[in-house]
Amino acid sequence: MAEQSASMLMFRLTSHFCVLRNALDGVDVDTGIGTEDDAGNVLSDDVYVYKDDERSYYALNIAVTADNYNDFTDSTVVWAPVSKQLDSGKHPTKKVWLNIYNASDNFLSSTYQPLLQKYDDLLNLDVEYIGGDGQTESNITNRLGNPSQYDAFAINMVKTDNAASYTALLNQ
Repeated sequence: MAEQSASMLMFRLTSHFCVLRNALDGVDVDTGIGTEDDAGNVLSDDVYVYKDDERSYYALNIAVTADNYNDFTDSTVVWAPVSKQLDSGKHPTKKVWLNIYNASDNFLSSTYQPLLQKYDDLLNLDVEYIGGDGQTESNITNRLGNPSQYDAFAINMVKTDNAASYTALLNQ
């Protein structure tokens, strides 16, 4: 079960950052996920499904066997099919503000963020990570002082009904 969770985490991080990078580059959303990017990154159809009517990618459970279990023992290792560095000439560095709603959560701080940091380098993203306390939105929003200095935002709200707090800041 932990191994399957690790593989699904790798897919989620890959797809989140690829979609973000693709939006910044103005290319098809599927680039580097189901369609090979110019660095050769692409996932096989047996690890995800895209539902067009929902505009959503979903990770599939990957069978962990005696032959492949070593591929899943460290959840902070970059997934090989999407581990190639993008060319900085074609994909210049972009500045991203990303918040993690609860920095004291063991999974988020010891697995999720370290893996994000590896993918941000591969995708030429200069990410400012903001760790929240898991309780109050203002603990995060108070640290977004100058939105115009960022090219993109990856927002993980403490409570999903607080979107207005972020849109008000981003509209400044």
